[in-house]
Amino acid sequence: MEKYISKFLVMICVAIAAISYPIVAEAAVETFTISNYSESFVPAENNDAILNIEMTAKTSDEGIIYIPVSVEESEVISASIDGKEVTTELTKVGNVSYFTINSGMPETEVNVRAEISCKDFYAVDNNDPDTGIPTSLMEYKFTNKSPNKIESYNLTIALPNGMEPISVMTPSDVTKYTLSENEEGQRTLSLKGGVAVSGSSTFKFTFGTPFTSNTIAVVIIWVIVIGISAYVLKERLREEK
Repeated sequence: MEKYISKFLVMICVAIAAISYPIVAEAAVETFTISNYSESFVPAENNDAILNIEMTAKTSDEGIIYIPVSVEESEVISASIDGKEVTTELTKVGNVSYFTINSGMPETEVNVRAEISCKDFYAVDNNDPDTGIPTSLMEYKFTNKSPNKIESYNLTIALPNGMEPISVMTPSDVTKYTLSENEEGQRTLSLKGGVAVSGSSTFKFTFGTPFTSNTIAVVIIWVIVIGISAYVLKERLREEK
C-alpha cells in the first residue's frame, strides 16, 4: 500500500511541476529587459539569410537571456555574452519562441551577439507594381515581447546581389529609413527607433532587378523609391487633416 501511495504522490508532484512550469517561465521572461536591439539580415545560399543580432540587455532574475525567434525555421550558428561564446536552447514560453541562454548571472547587464541562419527569408511573393518593373514584396515585423520599451531598435536588410529597392510602403515617413550599400556592394534598407512594450516595428518594401545595369538606371530606381514614399506620406498627412 505504501508503495502505491508513494507512486501516487510522485505523479502528483510531476503533474504540479508540469502545470506550474509555464507560469514560472513567463514570470522569468517578465524580469528580462532589453535596452538596445539591432538586427542585420544578409543574403546566404539560395533564398536563405544570415541574421546578426547585437543586444544590450539585463538578464532575468534567474540569469536567463531571451532572444526572440522572429523568423520561422531559423537556428543559431553561434552566440556570445560579452565576447565569451555560449550555447543556446530553443524554448517556448506560452505561444512565443525564444533562443535562451543561461548566463549564470542574475539581473546583470550584458552585451549579447548571435548569428542565426534563417531559411527562405528572401523567398518572398512576387508583387504587381505600378512601375512596370517585376518586383518581390518583403515584409518583416519585429514585436517587442520585453516588459519594457526598447529605447534603441535598429534593423538593416541587405538585398541579394543585383537587386535594387523599388518602393517602401512601411514606414511611410521617408525620414524613418535609409538606403545605402554594404561592403559587399549589396543595397541595404535600414530603419531605427524605439519600440514600445507589446509594440512592433514593421518594414515593408519591394525590390527587384533594374531594367539596365548602368548608373542612370540605378539613379532612376532610387528616385522612384523616394518619390513613391514621399507621395504616400503626403497623402496620409492630407487624410489626417
